Amino acid sequence: MQAATHLRVEWTALLLGVALAGLAVAGWQVDGGPTAPPAHVSLVTSPSETLAVTPTGKELEGTLRASDGSQGLASPMTVRNATGGAVAVRITAEADSAALDETLLVRVSAKGQSVWEGPLGELRDGTPEAFVLQSHEATDVTVFTWIPENADEADWHARAETVRVSFLTEGTA
Repeated sequence: MQAATHLRVEWTALLLGVALAGLAVAGWQVDGGPTAPPAHVSLVTSPSETLAVTPTGKELEGTLRASDGSQGLASPMTVRNATGGAVAVRITAEADSAALDETLLVRVSAKGQSVWEGPLGELRDGTPEAFVLQSHEATDVTVFTWIPENADEADWHARAETVRVSFLTEGTA
């Protein structure tokens, strides 16, 4: 009789354990539901033959999710005309692949004002408008990237891109 009681206690404990485990699994939730992994973006500034760019070659890395444009990756730098004459400066940016060309937005500011804003893919040929730097004049330039709130997750989540920022210069008369 003692063996039968002991067996009932073991089975009762086992059934109680299985029931509690089932309740724990059924009730387990992560608040907010599943979220897409962020995009990983690296910004690298290329050297220039006519401009002294500081810092050059420094890689700025960050993870990006869709936002209202207040959260992103900013790459501030100083650009100085290293020639004896005035130069018109345009900025280009491109990645190895076109995966984020339409989704990643880029804002470029120079000389205290916005120079350009739009999708990464449109910067492959450079900013349409140039800003002028006189001989040995320096200015701060910032390249800011973000993913807009309305971007489709399938277009950006779990992507990894290195974006190279370069400068095109042309002498002015």
